[in-house]
Amino acid sequence: MIYLGTSGYSHQEWVGAFYPPDMPKRDWLSHYSREFNACELDFTFHTIAAPQLMDSLVRKSSPGFQFTVKAHHDMTHLQRDNETVFREFLQSLRPLSSGGKLGCIVAQFPITFSFSRENLDYLLLFRERLGDLPLVAEFRHDSWLQASAVEALRRNRIGLCWMDSPTFLRERISPVHASDILAYVRFHELESAYPQLPEIQELPQSVEKAFVFTHNRVWNQALKAIQRLKDLLT
Repeated sequence: MIYLGTSGYSHQEWVGAFYPPDMPKRDWLSHYSREFNACELDFTFHTIAAPQLMDSLVRKSSPGFQFTVKAHHDMTHLQRDNETVFREFLQSLRPLSSGGKLGCIVAQFPITFSFSRENLDYLLLFRERLGDLPLVAEFRHDSWLQASAVEALRRNRIGLCWMDSPTFLRERISPVHASDILAYVRFHELESAYPQLPEIQELPQSVEKAFVFTHNRVWNQALKAIQRLKDLLT
């Protein structure tokens, strides 16, 4: 199953282009979820959402809709004394997980987080703390793309976030490089998506779930890109 969407949905610049001008903001998610079947939540990187907010996302989105959730930055940028934030973060996600709408958690690590024994141990601790919840790791350091690092991700049921960065494109890293369970793809430029389309179309044959997002906040470029991708993939 391929899930398509954007990073966030409550962008004011989409009014007129996507949301009717007279539509109340409280109705935006319902409208969005009739067009797309997934959304990447960014705000959770900066704040722990109240469970009531997450419950409203479940109620307002269409059946079968999936949210992917960025892990709080204290979970990825601190490697000690952060047990409390893990506990609070997981508690905030309960409405999504119990409602069947939690696609995965995305751990966005800083560029200083290179592939090393110490950092791999922390990533495995991260994986353990999440229990059975699906985890995708997003790395800024290229060392995580070497074969031994990718194999460690695969062995421990950790997906790899594929991005249209120069390294991924130069090394021709596959969107299903790390996991045979979950694929996670994020495009910042639509032009980067065209060469990947055949592989994306085949993802449902390789993985149980495939998430494809566009992330570009220059006006409504992400919206245009995902609408174009939807047309090409369906």
